[in-house]
Amino acid sequence: MISLDDLNRLSPEDFVLRLEGIFEHSAWVAQRAALRSPFGSRLQLLEQMRTVVSTATSTEQLALINAHPKLGARGRTRHQLTQESSREQKRAGLDACSDEEYARLERMNVAYEEKFGFPFILAVRGHDPLSIIAHMERRLQHERAQEMHAALHEIGLIAGYRLADVVSSDAASETLAMLGQIPTGSACSLITEWMRAANLSVCRAGPGLLIGVSSAASADSRMLIMGLHYDPDRRSLVSEGRLGCAMGIAVSQQLREQARHLQFDLAVFSSPYDQTHIGDSSLGALSAPRGCISMESVDADRGESREILAALRTVGLSNSYFLIASRDTAELVVHSPPSLVLQQLQRAVGALQEFLLHTQPMTDEKGQSLNHG
Repeated sequence: MISLDDLNRLSPEDFVLRLEGIFEHSAWVAQRAALRSPFGSRLQLLEQMRTVVSTATSTEQLALINAHPKLGARGRTRHQLTQESSREQKRAGLDACSDEEYARLERMNVAYEEKFGFPFILAVRGHDPLSIIAHMERRLQHERAQEMHAALHEIGLIAGYRLADVVSSDAASETLAMLGQIPTGSACSLITEWMRAANLSVCRAGPGLLIGVSSAASADSRMLIMGLHYDPDRRSLVSEGRLGCAMGIAVSQQLREQARHLQFDLAVFSSPYDQTHIGDSSLGALSAPRGCISMESVDADRGESREILAALRTVGLSNSYFLIASRDTAELVVHSPPSLVLQQLQRAVGALQEFLLHTQPMTDEKGQSLNHG
């Protein structure tokens, strides 16, 4: 990977060389984005690259769409894939799909190209062959203009995942950038995208509730859940809103970039409809984790605990080894200048990362005594 700071310092030519694979066979996107360097976050860079595409001519947009390979390539066509496309299709199981699934994909690819004049495009991270086929069946019913828009949207998602795989960035800056992009309504689609970019598998736990889980986690994994905490004063679980969710995603991504090994797997709890924002969230609470508490130790009848525990169990997080960060309550942060907010986020992110790196999941025989300072 290359750090965002190092990327910003590159010449325009070298900048393009490092990012030419982000948009399939379309280095012109990186060339035009380079004119806006330097970038304060990876998300800002991504948005600039997406803006380049959205403001390109219809001829350039169609060429970009046609630069993508068909899904489910085999044999000789498989060797024509870029390294990025090959990894993505393999990750979605397309290289191991059954003969029946492959034949079905082939027929639908042909039907799609005959109808629209360009290949079917889907950001396949988080999908498998059956869900890809289902998406293709649904989108075959669309009009061409609608599919042009859908294809460009999916290309933007693919670019986001590729960028997160090759450019590292400061977790505090990414947290601030995420908070600036979250709309006042539902943020499910954005948070799903960011979780997947951080290599988290996304589980829907109910209306407006998402939980991102380490992709490598197994059913009996020990796990620490970010984005919520145990309030010792109220003796209740508390959602940390969008700030806690954004921090959890950014820290998960940063630990992945650093290839840091933890003693447990990670999950991020998100309630996208929660209107919490940086002006009225407690950064102090987020920066002072005290320890862990087992789910079995939480009184389900207090505060938000019942709803949160039900959501966790819905996605299979009911093992006593699953951990929840416990934090002290703190004063609320008043609206502050962006520079001060970033400083506060840097302290909070640093404290959270140190907590994750030095926490050892210890249990008694019943798996209930998990508090440690």
